[in-house]
Amino acid sequence: MTNKKISLQQESRITILTLLKNFYDNEVFISLIREIYNANESISLAAIEASASLGNEIVIPHLYKIIEKGSPKQTIACIKALAEIKAPSTIERLLEYYNFFREDSIQLEILKALNTIDTQHNKIIELNKQVIQNAIAGEVSIDNDRKIFAAQALVDSEEFRFLQLYLPTLSQKVFEAVFLKVLDSGSEKVPDFLWFFRKEVGRFSPSTLGCYLAAYQATSRNPQQSFVIEKLKGSDRRTLISFLLSIGKYGERISQPLQVFRTLLIIPYMNQKTEAVTGDSLEKLIVNAGKSSGFHVSEMAMMTRTHLDSILLKVKRNYLSRKNQEDKETLLMIIFAHLLENYGTIKLVNEVKRFFKSNNASEINAASIIDTIKKHCQNAGDEEQKILKACFPFFLLTDTTARLKLLGCLKNINLMRPFLIKRLNRLIRVAGVLGMKSSIKKVLDVLDFAREERIAFLVETCVVTLCQLYHRSTVEQAERFLQNPETPVFRGYIRGAAFMDPGFIFNSMLNLLSRPILDLRHREIIIHSIEQMNQGMLKNNQGRLLTLIGMPQIPDSIKKRIGELIISHPDASLFTLLLDFTYHTDECVKLISLRGIREIIISKEKVPLDLLVNRLYILLDDESNTLKKEVILTLMSLKDDYAIQVLKNYLAENEDQLVAEIIGDLDGPFSHDIITLVLSLIWEENNIIQKALRIIMGKLITNGYGEEIRKKLLEYLKPGTEAPHILEKQGDQSDNIIGHAKKEYKFKRENNQLVTVLFIDMVGYTEKSSDTDSISLMNLIGRFEEIVIPLIIEYKGVIIKKMGDGILAIFKNPLNAAFAALTIQNNIKKNNTFTVIKEKFQARIGLNTGEVIRKDNDVYGDVVNVASRMETAANPGDILITQSTYDEIKEYIQCTQLGNINVKGKKKAITAYVVQKVITDTSHILKKGKRNLEKYVKQDSKNPLTILKESMFTPDFSLPEDCGENRIVLSHISTMMQEITKFSEEMTHDYYDEYAFKRYIQEKWDTLLDMLQEKEE
Repeated sequence: MTNKKISLQQESRITILTLLKNFYDNEVFISLIREIYNANESISLAAIEASASLGNEIVIPHLYKIIEKGSPKQTIACIKALAEIKAPSTIERLLEYYNFFREDSIQLEILKALNTIDTQHNKIIELNKQVIQNAIAGEVSIDNDRKIFAAQALVDSEEFRFLQLYLPTLSQKVFEAVFLKVLDSGSEKVPDFLWFFRKEVGRFSPSTLGCYLAAYQATSRNPQQSFVIEKLKGSDRRTLISFLLSIGKYGERISQPLQVFRTLLIIPYMNQKTEAVTGDSLEKLIVNAGKSSGFHVSEMAMMTRTHLDSILLKVKRNYLSRKNQEDKETLLMIIFAHLLENYGTIKLVNEVKRFFKSNNASEINAASIIDTIKKHCQNAGDEEQKILKACFPFFLLTDTTARLKLLGCLKNINLMRPFLIKRLNRLIRVAGVLGMKSSIKKVLDVLDFAREERIAFLVETCVVTLCQLYHRSTVEQAERFLQNPETPVFRGYIRGAAFMDPGFIFNSMLNLLSRPILDLRHREIIIHSIEQMNQGMLKNNQGRLLTLIGMPQIPDSIKKRIGELIISHPDASLFTLLLDFTYHTDECVKLISLRGIREIIISKEKVPLDLLVNRLYILLDDESNTLKKEVILTLMSLKDDYAIQVLKNYLAENEDQLVAEIIGDLDGPFSHDIITLVLSLIWEENNIIQKALRIIMGKLITNGYGEEIRKKLLEYLKPGTEAPHILEKQGDQSDNIIGHAKKEYKFKRENNQLVTVLFIDMVGYTEKSSDTDSISLMNLIGRFEEIVIPLIIEYKGVIIKKMGDGILAIFKNPLNAAFAALTIQNNIKKNNTFTVIKEKFQARIGLNTGEVIRKDNDVYGDVVNVASRMETAANPGDILITQSTYDEIKEYIQCTQLGNINVKGKKKAITAYVVQKVITDTSHILKKGKRNLEKYVKQDSKNPLTILKESMFTPDFSLPEDCGENRIVLSHISTMMQEITKFSEEMTHDYYDEYAFKRYIQEKWDTLLDMLQEKEE
């Protein structure tokens, strides 16, 4: 095939330029310079970006030219490139450009570039100050982004006095950006700078105030704790969120962790979202403190213990207790008061009190109050909503005693108590993270209180903490409480399981996951706990985890997470089960199985390749592109030689999205064939594929193929380069027999063929071998083979293997296989008619038709396995066949349906038939001469009789008597033709292609002989 001369198109050229940024040498730099001047702006931009490498100073003069004469996009790209090159020599020129260009976007990029090169340079500092001063003066229009960047750059250069003077006149956004930058500064001047702005906090926006308080708290040497708490309490939710997020960004660099910890411990509860962030921030502080200072951890524990005692005391004080309340009406009154306490406001509570205090309830609109209560309680849970409805009849009470009793409950409402309980919950969580075993008794007290008062979230947190502290009694009761998923204790245990001994709880967690009635939320908590467990436990129980993915009750999202656990510890012992799961009807299960198999291969564990490759190629027939992608990736991890061809075929069929996904997800080990393919794909002008190439090439460059890729990329940029022929789109060759044969030749390792598999086995061989001498036994086997083998060969079968008392053979034509089987059974009966008892034997035969993988004179696949099962299930003297074989032979051979039989390895029963006798005389076909060469007709127009004729066709390459001086040459050609014919029997897909190929070879031979004869005449 000749190569096409084509030009390198836009996306291909952009890919090459993008990848060249991975290389740092003059040859690459010079190639990039040429492309910087490309008339195509997109290509020029890619070249400019690729040139942005530290130290690439030879490109600087060219970047100047583009800045001055190029488009705005090119100008900005060049400025960004100068920032990455970081050459001090460019500072003066960039300063000139700042005054020359007036566009906001270009001035911003120049400002960023200058500060990236050297934020301490005097002229750059002056420029930053100038930006701020001009913004304040209003003489020059300065966009907000430039003001923010200049102000943050001045923090880096420690120009705090200037900022103190000018910052108050700027916007809140600039203030906020400066305070966030201060958190990263590390300058000793920061505390004084922040102290200066304490008097300004009254004019800060909520978000700016949160950033300021975070910076003040985290960097000040001795911050006023009351000041921070007071400001957080007096502000809205946005301030608290801003404070928490700013602390989170500061991370491990907090210089005063105890101060920040104390603040986080006592800040007010705002809502569930802010509480979650608060808890996460506390946990990070504890973990970081544990890495650097045991003293800090001890101090944190002491603070937590003190606050725990204090908050619990405040919560219990005058608490509306449900404990020992047996009267239903009284209990409902208390619950009603709790609902108002949790969801009400001062105004609402006072209105309700006034209603029940009034002697004339008709003066107050009860319906209006009820509507208001409903609105306030709209975020309550379903259970609480039901209870609330049961409380509304209180507004119809006329009994004075009952009304006064309810009023007494309402008087004890404390709207701050729910927030205290939330803080108590926070402290319990912190006690667990700190490992405060000395606080177990206090946590147990809180648990008892929470159970008695039915505070579900507090019960859950206490159980988690007790598991975290490994309280023996709590842990030992796990099995009992894990039986009821509806309780908060259950949720506590499944969360707490992450901290328990996996050997004790692991099996229970797996059993829970398999429960059909469990909801998704609980399953997610369980799988999260399993993910946190000891890795050794996960590794030793992968088999049990794997069985879960086949359960229909488990959602795909959970199956995928289980799959990740399995993949994290690839184990060859799982291979068989993973392979079995590739037969599952659920696509998610198949995908998990394939990924697990691939990880086993990548980890260089040994697996039965023949069985695996067979299954993979069968899966390629699936309609799902997602599944096809996983199959190809798995084949490539095996370095399968035909997988690359399949990928090329997808490309030829315009399956661009599929090809791009496969290329983008490729992972090591990488074969050289993959490198060749990926490099050749650069010529594909397809955005999807090009984006995938830019991802995969980075992996290839870092995996030892850098120099080869570099040379190819530079070569492709040269004018007149020819595209590799690998990417030429090929037309439909389905009718081209020789083209098809060549394609099949590439399939020589895993050759897919449509055949009928025949298994035959001597009945009772084991019993005979135990009471028959060796010589007689060998004679018996010899007689068995004398009958069977010649008939298989006569009917164009191929002996695959002999197994002592059994034989495995294949036939391209099911009719041939059936005729051979019937003849074998008839001849065995004849043999038994004239032999003594010890020399008599019977055989069972099984047939199945379908596609197999043929390799190294062996066959593999499900079709082979089912044929073997048919032979095992057959009665002595019978031939048992499957539905697929029956459909092919039913017009010429009488069969009786046996019914459905269960076959090992198959979930569904298989319909089986017993072969009886031939109902159409075909002896004239079977006895015809070898030169049965008829006009070739298409496959879909053939009937079984025609197929039988074709299957019996054997090419004749015999030499004519009067060859003369051509005899030696013709003899060699005849031998070659015979070898090609034999090769076609092994490699062609089915009996249609085999006949067509043999017919083609026969015609060529006949034509050659005719030409020689004409020449002689």
